[in-house]
Amino acid sequence: MRGDKVEGQELVVVRQIDKNGRVGIPAEVRRYLNLKVNDEVQFFIGEKGVYICPYKSGIRVGDLRKRKKE
Repeated sequence: MRGDKVEGQELVVVRQIDKNGRVGIPAEVRRYLNLKVNDEVQFFIGEKGVYICPYKSGIRVGDLRKRKKE
């Protein structure tokens, strides 16, 4: 695991952005957030960076796509 510990942070992991602009969520982060396959996450842009956390909603992304087609 690479990364510099930041004051107040419990886990810091560095990953590279691929040619398509994607970043995989490292296993350490998925375990820490208890993320499983098909779980949804949400991103927040704050004053000091971007934050990721589990997203809990009654509406799934697939449901939204179905609604747009109807």
